[in-house]
Amino acid sequence: MDGSDPTNTLLYAPIKKAGHTQIHSYLHRVLNRNKDGTILDRNSNAGNANDTYLEMLKDKELESLFYEALKEHGNKNKDDSYYFAFKHTRRTKPCVFTVLRDPVSHFLSGYNEIEYRVLSGVHDPGVVPNLTDPNDLEKLASYIKIPYEDGPKQREERFAEFVRDLVMEHPCFAHFRTYEHMASMSRNLHTLAKFSLLQEEPWFLPTLQNLTDNFPKFLSQRCPRLAWNYHQLESRDDDSTEQHHDRSLEIPRHAASSTPLLLLPPMDRQSGHRSSHDPCGTYQAAKSVFAKNGTVARALCILHAMDYACYNCEIQSIPEICQIVYASADFSDRILSV
Repeated sequence: MDGSDPTNTLLYAPIKKAGHTQIHSYLHRVLNRNKDGTILDRNSNAGNANDTYLEMLKDKELESLFYEALKEHGNKNKDDSYYFAFKHTRRTKPCVFTVLRDPVSHFLSGYNEIEYRVLSGVHDPGVVPNLTDPNDLEKLASYIKIPYEDGPKQREERFAEFVRDLVMEHPCFAHFRTYEHMASMSRNLHTLAKFSLLQEEPWFLPTLQNLTDNFPKFLSQRCPRLAWNYHQLESRDDDSTEQHHDRSLEIPRHAASSTPLLLLPPMDRQSGHRSSHDPCGTYQAAKSVFAKNGTVARALCILHAMDYACYNCEIQSIPEICQIVYASADFSDRILSV
């Protein structure tokens, strides 16, 4: 939240395994500033160091930040949009954005990340289960009992069992937070709608392709106010503080419609997670099972029907097996009967 500009508030709706770590690092670099515009120590914990940059928001915090408290009193901007309340400060709706990837591809990548964390032996109570702890083992679904190290066939059976356990809604998927890595991408829509934060204009980048080049361009177009103010702060070394304030007053309220597009700085390239190298062979196993277009693949199509439905206008292609599932009379009958 820009301390000097209540129209420059942003909200990133993160989706794990969709460039989340790289995007998070980029936002930290671009936004982690003091109120006077100086950049904070990039190695510091920004969540504690800068009250205008919050790295994570819980549901209760969202409720306190983004609610139309002033709507009841009829206070509006000149463009008839309501101010949102932030600690008794008037702010406009934040510029909301996120990045997507193909839903099934997202699930397979999430499964691999989960397996890597579980099998690597690095555990975190309540987050990643500890396979040496009988209490954690007792809470896990049956897929965990299938050995992964005995070869590709066993790893494929393990993934198939994982999907069956998920379809049966085993409670372990809600108990350990690491399973969030394969959660549906459309699950963030409910929260955004709850706080009236969904917007009609394209608010998401639909692909991870060329993310390093495309994300800064996307964010500059999506949130031009951010790009404008960023350049103002970058040039403040050439101006006095008084000149900067005079200059900021001249910034058009709607930078998108009245100023040339200013681009944010390039995004740094990152090597990705260790899991992306598939050290346990679980990623390839999951891909192989889906490629067989059998029962497991069809189940994954059904599990991700909402993702494809909600984002279909932007997702370039739906897997052929999923198109077959969605076109079937049995699927449509089940949907219409709910």
